[in-house]
Amino acid sequence: MCTTGVRQQRVLSQRGFELANGLPFVASDVAIHCLLAEHVVAEAQRLQVALGRIRRASDDYAGKLLAIDPHRTQSHSKRQRRRYRDDQKTKPFKVVPMFFGLDPDTHQPVCFTVDLLVPMKNTRPLRKQLRAIPPEQFTRRWAGFATAKLPYQMARSGAKPVFQFAQRTGEKPGDCRFGAFLSTTDRDEVEALTLDYPKRWRVEEFFNAHQALGWKRAGTLNLNIRYGQMTMALIAQAVLHRIRRLLGEPYSTWDAGHFAKSLLAGLEGDIRVHDDTIVVTYYNAPNVPLLREHYAGLPDRLEREHIDPHIPWLYGFKLDFRFR
Repeated sequence: MCTTGVRQQRVLSQRGFELANGLPFVASDVAIHCLLAEHVVAEAQRLQVALGRIRRASDDYAGKLLAIDPHRTQSHSKRQRRRYRDDQKTKPFKVVPMFFGLDPDTHQPVCFTVDLLVPMKNTRPLRKQLRAIPPEQFTRRWAGFATAKLPYQMARSGAKPVFQFAQRTGEKPGDCRFGAFLSTTDRDEVEALTLDYPKRWRVEEFFNAHQALGWKRAGTLNLNIRYGQMTMALIAQAVLHRIRRLLGEPYSTWDAGHFAKSLLAGLEGDIRVHDDTIVVTYYNAPNVPLLREHYAGLPDRLEREHIDPHIPWLYGFKLDFRFR
């Protein structure tokens, strides 16, 4: 729902509401905290892999490029953490680094992981090393732009060598500027620097649009809880992406907060039980013909696909939808 305090304000104060959600009780924040803490990081990673395979099979990913970009998530942990501020007028606040992995061609998240292609810090030793590269090792690509690909061994590291992508901009030798990136794979440096690397901005666009799902703040530094919570948000985003594609414009372009407030929390309806089926009726749903096509008569649709329509967490009831 892209908002905090829902359990206390909208759920716990309404007795009996938990049964309508198929639960014998409503889990508190502390209960969910403890639940996630019992599941290790490796389990969250395996879940991300399984979800990614399902989404790849569903054509949610182009699968050609993975853009990875770090984000500083505000932390409310009581532990001492590095503080950060966006500008000189903002009071510094605690942050936790988080790395987003995104398919930049479809703008869909894949996972949380480490970086693969990173810009090297523009230090004096790096500038000296780049200027010392013989001019003949650079390949002129177009006016004012040349590249070179060199093996690179990190100092005081036993890791295998990586590749340094060096770029030179400018025409006159005395006015040239240099920059460098590190890559774990031997690939075309021109394509990586001019086409692939600029696509990393898609991560910023995605984070700004969907951070309200659970990536905007970090309440704890417990890795089990952090990985579990962020992975659950990945599942929520995948489900919402499907709904957005069904509804089309303008809903497919709304950010997560707008989508939750104006659509998910704005629907009116009622819930009734007929025999072994829970029937949910919506009265002001958007794009009713399309929704009716996909969700009305859901138990029969599932049975035709040889899927058991009984839902375990709804006490074995079936679930169906009506639109008025």
